[in-house]
Amino acid sequence: MSNLTTSPHSVSRKDCSASVPQSQPRENEFLCFSDAAWNSATSAGGLGWTCSNSAGATLLQGSSPCPIVASALVAEALALKAVIKAAISLNIKDLVCHSDSKGLINLITGNTSVIALQGILHDISVLSNSMSSISFKFVPRRCNTIADRLAKEVLFSESNSSLERENLVA
Repeated sequence: MSNLTTSPHSVSRKDCSASVPQSQPRENEFLCFSDAAWNSATSAGGLGWTCSNSAGATLLQGSSPCPIVASALVAEALALKAVIKAAISLNIKDLVCHSDSKGLINLITGNTSVIALQGILHDISVLSNSMSSISFKFVPRRCNTIADRLAKEVLFSESNSSLERENLVA
């Protein structure tokens, strides 16, 4: 289940603009950031994403738990897919997607493939066809703090809920 909320807060890109070459977003272009947290012991994942307009105002933030995810890379791809779906639901047509998963961005923008991700990457490709323009860019983790926080919060929340349910059953 996805949790979408709107927020009036703006995303600050001052600290990241020096380390990440970015062109000024066009007026109708939206910036999204996605991230995932993954617990290898439980295979649980948490997805987080945020989307802002060209002025930096956050239009939406979302997070979603994934009880069973094969790997951190799969979780990253699911988070990216989630933010694209959220943007489409808001009728956004021009999107710049940022992820701190260099491996994922390389898979999307390159000619390589990973069997475990083929279905998700296909879904991202199909969703991308409904956009007028879409691009995918790597961003350092320090420049992806909001999506990172959302992903970790939902993973931590779900982990604690599972422990509480287990303790109730015992």
